[in-house]
Amino acid sequence: MEELLKFFKEKGVSLQITVDINYKPTVHAIPAGCSVADLKFADGETVMEALENMKVNLFEKGEKMKNETATKKVKELYVNNSAKSVSVVKISEAVLKDVLSVCDSKKHMEERIEWYDDEDNHERVNWIDVEGEGYGWLWLNEENDESKWHGLLKKSLQRFVDRKRNDLNEDSEYVIIVNTEEGDVIYHFIERDNLMCDTIYTFSDNEIDY
Repeated sequence: MEELLKFFKEKGVSLQITVDINYKPTVHAIPAGCSVADLKFADGETVMEALENMKVNLFEKGEKMKNETATKKVKELYVNNSAKSVSVVKISEAVLKDVLSVCDSKKHMEERIEWYDDEDNHERVNWIDVEGEGYGWLWLNEENDESKWHGLLKKSLQRFVDRKRNDLNEDSEYVIIVNTEEGDVIYHFIERDNLMCDTIYTFSDNEIDY
C-alpha cells in the first residue's frame, strides 16, 4: 500500500480513504490541478483494492481513452475532407501485410510522425518528422540515386511493422485507412496512449510534395 500512496503523492493526487463496517472501503480523489467539483471515487473489497481501482480510473483507463478519442477525431477530419473512403480497422497480421503490399504497389510514399508530447496540451501537434522521396533525412546519403529512395522508406516501414507485430497481443489498437479521390492510400496509426504520436504512411502513384 505504501508504494501506491507514494504513486498518488508523486502524481499530485489528493486522497481521502473512508472505511465503514457497513460498506466497502472507498477512496475519494481529486486529481492534480482539479477542484472538489472533479472529485472521483472508487471502492473495493479492501482498501488496497480500492486504491488500485482508483489508479486504473485516473491513469490507466484515461491513457487507453487517448487512442479512442483521437481515432474518432481523426476519422472525422478525413470524412470532412471528402475522402473517397475512410475505415477504422483493428491492427492485425493481415493489416500489416496489406500495408506492405500497398507500399509495393505504389510508386511513391511518405512517412510522417506527428508528436503530441506537449505536457500542457496533449491534443496539440508540437513537432512533425517527415520522411519522403527527396526530402527528410533518410535519403541524404543517397541524394544522387533516386532509385534507392523508395527502398529506404520501405525499410523504415518494415521496422515499424515489425514493432507493431511485437505488440499485437498486448493491446487492441486501430488504424485509419483512407482512400482519396486521387487514388492515394493513407494508413494512419494512432499511438497517443503510449508513444504520444501518430505515424502516417501515404502511398501514391504521383509524386508527393512536402
